[in-house]
Amino acid sequence: MRTAICAASGPSLTKKDLDYVRGKAALYAVNDVYKLAPWADVLYSCDFEWWHHQATTDRARFWAFKGEKWSVNKQAGQEFDVNVVGHSVAKPWSNDPKFIATGGNSGFQALNLADLHGFDRIILLGYDMKLADNGKRHFFGDHPSPMNKDSDYKRWIGYFEEALPFIRAEVINCTRSTALTCFPRAELEKVI
Repeated sequence: MRTAICAASGPSLTKKDLDYVRGKAALYAVNDVYKLAPWADVLYSCDFEWWHHQATTDRARFWAFKGEKWSVNKQAGQEFDVNVVGHSVAKPWSNDPKFIATGGNSGFQALNLADLHGFDRIILLGYDMKLADNGKRHFFGDHPSPMNKDSDYKRWIGYFEEALPFIRAEVINCTRSTALTCFPRAELEKVI
């Protein structure tokens, strides 16, 4: 069984989780997760501003990343050597390798990309889809402006629920604290 981990940047994500899965499955790091797991197989972000910020303010770490870089943003592809996949905001999910559904956030898109890459099982980490008790949106706090955008968790959860019947892989949510309940939940150590 081919397994991938999609690790989003929710506040419950820990370096310990990422270290635990290292070498046990392919890792799709969403946005800043690559900083905790520079060995990830794939780095995914949808926003040009994020790619630009990483490439210019954290140059050494960004350019040292050896995994594949993916986005739906054509400008990021041109400027930062990123693989670009087409996208659709009108479709709930894509099983066509030419495009992914957007679902309003990079975590959704990374999941669709991993599914398109043919994994049988995909484990979610850091898909909190809610603020932490201390108000944090991400494990690192907030993005700097202008990347710091509102997170419409309710709408995003709806996109995951709508996509559920179309996802080919088995998806298991191992996020420590999550409002995303449409996928089966499990403890990471019991799944891998």
